[in-house]
Amino acid sequence: MKSRVTISKLILCAALWLPAHALGQEPPKEADMMKRMESEHHEMMELMQQAMKSLSELQNAKDPATMKSRMAEHAAILERMRAKMAEHEEMMKSMSEMMSHMMGGMKKSEPAPEPDHSEHH
Repeated sequence: MKSRVTISKLILCAALWLPAHALGQEPPKEADMMKRMESEHHEMMELMQQAMKSLSELQNAKDPATMKSRMAEHAAILERMRAKMAEHEEMMKSMSEMMSHMMGGMKKSEPAPEPDHSEHH
């Protein structure tokens, strides 16, 4: 799990640094990137907690009017989560495209030749 967090941090750092670098701007400081990543994580965790609470309230509702109201609240929370994930997806696409563009200028290495296993006497 810790390696996933580390990989996520590296990806986020690259996602924030590469666009600034490509535009000739000063890239954000690592501390700023970490604060942004922590903020994003905290926001998503809050949304998840709200969704779980909303679902629990929806499951416990007996009255149709209350159920309808709870469903609307739950749908709004899920929509905020969807929007947050779409924002993250766009950031990842942008980073991927930028990395592909940057790597496109590099020459691709030739595949290594097959080793010769025949014995020479």
